[in-house]
Amino acid sequence: MTDKPLAGKTALITGASRNIGKAIALQFADAGANLVINTLQDRDAAEAVARDAESRGVGAAVHVADIVDRAQVAHMVSSGVEQFGAIDIMVANASSRGLVDFLEMDHATWRRIIDISLDGTFHLAQLTLPAMIARGWGR
Repeated sequence: MTDKPLAGKTALITGASRNIGKAIALQFADAGANLVINTLQDRDAAEAVARDAESRGVGAAVHVADIVDRAQVAHMVSSGVEQFGAIDIMVANASSRGLVDFLEMDHATWRRIIDISLDGTFHLAQLTLPAMIARGWGR
């Protein structure tokens, strides 16, 4: 058994520039997977994750994209496929915590939280799953 069970695979992780997303990305890198690192706004932090991953012997690409925007997700997915050949693993980690007390939260803030969690995941799944199904492998 190899110590790099995901060698040759590519993982797309949203919200991967810090916290849980960063930890997930680096675990995939340790397992040998190339990374498509998504961030909404912190390119510098995402680039640091990419450098860390590359130092572990894998490829990494950073994409600043709002996963609520289907066109941005489509571009990120197609760019990842172009660079690495496929997206084999998709992790919908991006979120918004709405740093406002619930009873003080306005509807627009609530919608943003829901849009990221639901619509963003919907776009990611619809744009990555067909190729995984066609190849007979994907997570």
